Amino acid sequence: MESKYSYEMIEHIKEAPMKCFIAGIEHSSPHWHNEFEVLFLLKGTLAVTSDNKKYTMKTGDMILFNSNSIHSIHCLEQDNYALVLQINPAIYQSDYGKTAYFRFHLNSAETEQSHIKDYTQLQSLLAQIGMEVFLKKDGFQYYIKSLLYQLVGYLFRLRATSLLIKQNRRRAITILIN
Repeated sequence: MESKYSYEMIEHIKEAPMKCFIAGIEHSSPHWHNEFEVLFLLKGTLAVTSDNKKYTMKTGDMILFNSNSIHSIHCLEQDNYALVLQINPAIYQSDYGKTAYFRFHLNSAETEQSHIKDYTQLQSLLAQIGMEVFLKKDGFQYYIKSLLYQLVGYLFRLRATSLLIKQNRRRAITILIN
C-alpha cells in the first residue's frame, strides 16, 4: 500500500546541523522529515497544513513544523518568498540524548496567539542566519552556529511544549512542559 505522505531527506550544510534557503513556494505535498523547520514568510500569502490543522500565513508570519510532523504548503498568491530553516534535532540531542524529541509551538498565523509576545527577535535571528548562509563572509560558520544556538535557546525558553523520549519502536514517554 502506497503512503499519501512522503519522507523528505534533508542535506545539511557542512558548517552546521541545518539547511537554510529562500524559495518561492507553489506547492509542497504532505511530507515529513526528521528536522524541525521554521518557515518565515517574507512576501505573499500561503495556505499551510500542519498536524491536520489549516492556517493562512501572511507576510511576516512564522510557523514551526516539529520533527516528524506531516505538513504541506500551497500558495495563495503566485508572488511569494519564504525563508526556510530546517534544523537537525541532533543540536539538542547531544545534551538530552539521541532518543529525545522536543515539540515546540510557534505559529504567528494563529488568531489565538495574536496577543502573544512580539516575534521581532526571532525574525531578526532568522534573517541574520539567512544573511550569513548566503553571503559567506569570513568567519560565517561561527556566526551561523552562534545564531542557531540563540534560536534554539529561544525555542526552549519560550516555545517548548513537550518532550518525547523514545524507549524503543513500540514505547515512548511524553512529558508535558509548562
